[in-house]
Amino acid sequence: MNRKKNLIPLLIFLIGLCMRLIYIFQMSRNDPLFYHPFSDSLQYHHLAISILRNGIIGSEPFYHPPLFQYYLALIYNIFGINLFCARIIQIVLGSINILLIYLVTRQYFDRTVAMVASFIAAVYPMFIFYDGEILIPTVLIFLVLLGIFFLGRKGLRDIFFSGILFGLAAITRQNVLLIILLIPLFLLINQKKVILKKLLFFWLGSFLMIFPVTLRNVAVLKEPILISWQGGVNFYIGNNPHSNGITGIPPGSKKVDWFHAYLNLKEKFEHKIGHPLSNSEFDRICYAQGLNFVMKYPLKAFGLFIKKFYLFFAGFEISSERDIYRTAKYSYLGYILFHIPFLQFPFGVLCPLFIVGIYLLRDHWRKVSNLLLFILFYSLSFVAFFVNARYRMAIIPFIIIIASYTIVIFLKKMERKKRGVSLIIFVSSFIILNANLYQIRDPDLYLTSYELAQVYNAQGKLEDALRQVDSSIMDRPDFAEAHNLRGVILKKMGYVSKAQIEFQKAIELDSTLPDPYINLGNISILTEYPFLLIKILQNRITRRRLWSIRTRRLPSIILGISTCRRRILTEP
Repeated sequence: MNRKKNLIPLLIFLIGLCMRLIYIFQMSRNDPLFYHPFSDSLQYHHLAISILRNGIIGSEPFYHPPLFQYYLALIYNIFGINLFCARIIQIVLGSINILLIYLVTRQYFDRTVAMVASFIAAVYPMFIFYDGEILIPTVLIFLVLLGIFFLGRKGLRDIFFSGILFGLAAITRQNVLLIILLIPLFLLINQKKVILKKLLFFWLGSFLMIFPVTLRNVAVLKEPILISWQGGVNFYIGNNPHSNGITGIPPGSKKVDWFHAYLNLKEKFEHKIGHPLSNSEFDRICYAQGLNFVMKYPLKAFGLFIKKFYLFFAGFEISSERDIYRTAKYSYLGYILFHIPFLQFPFGVLCPLFIVGIYLLRDHWRKVSNLLLFILFYSLSFVAFFVNARYRMAIIPFIIIIASYTIVIFLKKMERKKRGVSLIIFVSSFIILNANLYQIRDPDLYLTSYELAQVYNAQGKLEDALRQVDSSIMDRPDFAEAHNLRGVILKKMGYVSKAQIEFQKAIELDSTLPDPYINLGNISILTEYPFLLIKILQNRITRRRLWSIRTRRLPSIILGISTCRRRILTEP
């Protein structure tokens, strides 16, 4: 009998693994971007390759917490630089997370709840989606689940292991530092007293994981950076008069990727202050700017906080890399991950079940305090900045656990009054969380279309590329890179004059972007108006400091101007 009981979690694990394998093989065949990572995925990919080529210490500051890039570098070192292999390892780790959810659930509830929770985790589409991405959620969930598991066992050795795991989680996602700092509250509520020895063992474990990163930053960069330096700019992004609470680009930036937008913002502050800024100085200035907004406009800041808190728990999945719902349609996930008016599935159903579970556990909340406190503080650590679907992934396992308890209780006999109240809570929260009160649409639609256009252009599918880049420009007309790409595509199709207009438009939108200058220089060979072209190039180059344009592109820009000059001199 016990053997049969133990086979059920294994069967659920195999179901989850099979679903993930099917997903990966479908995506490898259908998704044009499967072998073309971009944004954060591309950064992690390049950082991992840099570690292999330049050593594990490196010389650049960590603008992402470093663990994931080292994890990815280890995979590349063992299996070669192979994105398919890296994704396979991710889905195996994601499948192990199913078993961890079962084990954590068993610490708090019976076997039935654990089976329901692990089954939901096995088929939960957002887990499957991120298990197939070159991003941190799968690794972070693994570390957090193990950390919570050992924290619940209460022995000194277990507490020490928990500290190690949360320390590793902190150098994967810096927001976990808040959990580490507030661990005395976890111990106080769960055990009704803070045991100093346990607290010290936990903090020691965390310290041993975080300190080497800090030491490396001080030794290499000569700056007191704890883990990574992007906290201040993220705080400013989420707390300024123009913030919408979901966009990860600094206000006023014309850049589409976070890193170059950061450089753009740093240049702006350096110009204002009058001297170059170190990473730690820039970090402090950004925090000060965000706090200044909160102090100067408290009502607006509070309204923004409420908006972000709502969106963090609302049903709609806010993308941060590429359009989640659009990408899901390349696989069977398109059938189980969708949004229609008043139904954002599945989180729009899962979260109301979780809220009902909190009501049902109101008399036994200490029993699950570790789960509830983690959900609360981890959520607040993001709401203070900005929110999206990827950032809430680490709390989903614990929401699933409590939602599973709700499902099991509903299926059992229940007092009529309690059932009635539970239904009222479920229906009301379902309506609120699925109503999309702020009418949010995916902020990254334009970026997904742009990346698809780049891939189709490289493959020579020019009609498809033009259609995608037009879609990108329609979603974001001020997107300079898209206008430049449209010019490249039109030039390949033979529409040189139209291409020239697009390159000029790109320069008007962002005069620091080097590619349009290069492309206009190349077009000068074909055009009858080199005088006009050289005037455009010279005016645009001198309007901004040369160092604001990527140095490695300057020779090509100068070549473009030289081409124009030669054309002028050789004309009769």
